[in-house]
This record gives sequence, structure tokens and C-alpha cells, in this order.
Amino acid sequence: MKSQLFTNGLKTGTVALGLLCLTAQGASANPLNGVVFNVFLECINDGVVLQRDDARVNEYNWQYAIDATNDGSGGSQFEMFGMGVRETQDSIWVVLNGNTPLTGVFDSDAADDNIGWGDLFFNLNPTTDFQTASSEGSLYGVRFAGTNDSGVSEVGLYRNVTAQSVTGSNHGYASLDAYHDAIASADLGDMDADGYLDNGQQYYRGGSSLNTIASGTPLSGINWLSDEDLADGHFDRSLFGGSETIAFSFSKSSVFGEPEAPTQSVPEPSSLIGLAFLGLSAFGVKRHKKQSSNW
Repeated sequence: MKSQLFTNGLKTGTVALGLLCLTAQGASANPLNGVVFNVFLECINDGVVLQRDDARVNEYNWQYAIDATNDGSGGSQFEMFGMGVRETQDSIWVVLNGNTPLTGVFDSDAADDNIGWGDLFFNLNPTTDFQTASSEGSLYGVRFAGTNDSGVSEVGLYRNVTAQSVTGSNHGYASLDAYHDAIASADLGDMDADGYLDNGQQYYRGGSSLNTIASGTPLSGINWLSDEDLADGHFDRSLFGGSETIAFSFSKSSVFGEPEAPTQSVPEPSSLIGLAFLGLSAFGVKRHKKQSSNW
């Protein structure tokens, strides 16, 4: 009987502690950790890359990538200053800052007399470089600039994305290497101008200039964020010096799916701690009684 009580108490404590660990792990899960976001101008006169890293996310769930302030080519209108990404309970926010308006700038050397923003890409598998992910059609992309030369017709979020270069029709550089050769001080936030992320991995091949969506499967629209939205969300404007701030969000469930409903209720961590304490206390009491009986 004593042996059975001891076993039951130990099992109770062990199960409770196990559930407590699982609860803590679930609470810290972050689907964006490691994801790489990148955007270039249509001419690749500048760009910015952000790799999401839990250790760099602030208390308001923002992470920032700061671009060099003197690496825009072709004039100050092509200078980018950085990117901010925020994850909320149900959405992903993206903020881009630079001197290029959302509708682009007039340039008679461009095929359509306009040079503007390329499309935003993000890769859920950062161990795969950008060009490989593009050829596999495993990228996600957002067309946010309705006047650019994207291969998809509507502004919005896309999956199964392949990328293309439109630098040839936008008086741009033939490759990232060519841009870097022209701008020795070039830096792209979390990626240097040779295509290497801060962790040392080559993510973007120097001989490439992919900067807009070629094809993709539509997922959803995007929601434009106002200055008030950004203020309420504690976006830090002081980090960026560009004249143009472009901000939008999209549904997290469009990318990661709806969260699975729990099949059974899980006790609160405080309850689990109490349960573990009771189980282990029962073990201690029985052990004490057994020792006392030996005197």
C-alpha cells in the first residue's frame, strides 16, 4: 500500500511538471523566428534585408533592420533607410522607410518612365538561399506598390512565389555585384552587399538581381497602416530618416494557418505547480513515515 501511494505521488508530480514544461514551450513558440524578409527597388539602387531573430525583438514585438544612409545610387530619391517587422497575435506588420514614394519617381530612362519599389519577399526556410527558394516556388511575396512592374496584377499577399528581375527595364543594375561595385559603402541591413546574412550564410547570390514577383498564388489582401496605427503599436520612427514610410499588415493565418484548437483543457501553470508540489509532497511524507518506523 505504501509503495502504491509513493508511486502515485511520484507520477502526479512528474506528469504535472511535464505539462508545465510543455505549457512554457508552447507559450514561447514564435513562427517568424529565422524568417528572412527582403525588398529592393526596381533598379536595385538600394535594398534592405531583415532576418527575424527572437533575441532582437523588443518588448512591443518589433524588430528593425537599419540600412546604410549613403548607399542609394542615382540620387537621394533612391535611398532606403530600413525596415521594421512586428508580429501580433493575428497579424504581421511590415514598415519600410526610404525616400522613394509608394508610386515611384519619374525617370525617362525607365521603360514606363517610372522607377519604384520592387516587391517584398519572405522565406520561411532561411537555410535555403533566395534563388533556390525562388526556383522551387517556395517563397512568399507581397506586392504593395501598385505601379511597379510586378508579374502579378493585384496588390496583396502571395504564396508559391517565383521571382524575376525588372532592372533591365528600370535603368538598373544587372546584378547585386554590379550595385556593390558601384557603391563600395553598400550595406543592406541584416545582409551585406555581397549577399551574406549577419550569421555568415550567403542568402542572395551576387550575380542575381531578382526583385519582383514573377508568379504566385493569391492568398489575401493587405491592410494599410496609418500613422496612428504605428504610434499605437509603438513603432520607433526615430530610427529612420526617410521622407516616405510605407506600412501594411497581413493575416498571420494566411501564412501559418489557423492555430489548432486544444483537444482538452490544460491547467494554468500555477495550478500545475501546485499539483506538482502536492504529488512530490506526498512522496516526501510517505518517505518520512517509512524512515520513522525504522527507529
